[in-house]
Amino acid sequence: KDPFGAELDKLQGKTMNGRKLEIKRFKGALEFRGEETPGRRQDNLAVKQARKLAELRSCHILFISSSEKNYLPLVLKPLKGASALTVSETEAFVREGGIINFLDNGTSLQLEINLDAAEQARLKISSKLLSLAKIIKIEHPDEKR
Repeated sequence: KDPFGAELDKLQGKTMNGRKLEIKRFKGALEFRGEETPGRRQDNLAVKQARKLAELRSCHILFISSSEKNYLPLVLKPLKGASALTVSETEAFVREGGIINFLDNGTSLQLEINLDAAEQARLKISSKLLSLAKIIKIEHPDEKR
């Protein structure tokens, strides 16, 4: 489900810092999966998948809806090394490698930020935004304690 509805469409074609904004909507994470479909040639599917992944990597900001929570690794893995700000509203999002997550605790929104993921994407988060957020540190198994 698209939580933004038609609101984002109002930004389509406008400019920011001299650059034209483009809004892209993907049907869902399964659009990026390389599964063979009966009656369809695998090589055509691989080409289509490669184009979709390139389109995904070209995004500057990518919002991943909570309806895609089961596919987070499928979407986030190809973004490793890309300078894309990933945003979601899914409980485990930052632990899966996403950058910014909004959690609704019933009375307000809580902001979580994965600084390691932001650094890997070569993004800097403002100190003002960081002061409002809960910083999530991901421990990697290969790191010494």
